[in-house]
Amino acid sequence: DGTSVRVTERGVAKVQGIFISRLVDGGLAESTGLLGVNDEVLEVNGIYVQGKTLDQVTDMMVANAHNLIITVKPANQRNTLQRSTSGRSAVPALDPETDSDGGTDTSR
Repeated sequence: DGTSVRVTERGVAKVQGIFISRLVDGGLAESTGLLGVNDEVLEVNGIYVQGKTLDQVTDMMVANAHNLIITVKPANQRNTLQRSTSGRSAVPALDPETDSDGGTDTSR
């Protein structure tokens, strides 16, 4: 059902969403810095993952591993970023609800 569990100061809390819990040492995501622990996965190849289970999202990623594009909300930033394994680029996907800077590209 897309629920994750987090350990907090007050104990264990359920949170909605799919989050990156760890990265492979020396892997592409870690070495490029394009993904980070606690980043929230929002889309896989343009398909929203809200309400999907971890198994469903994992299957989506495996099925598209040769050209995987995931959109994440970084744990330490307010903008969402679209990250691609094919081009190894990060392109901000601005959220009109939270962005008030007129769409300035901050990826450069």
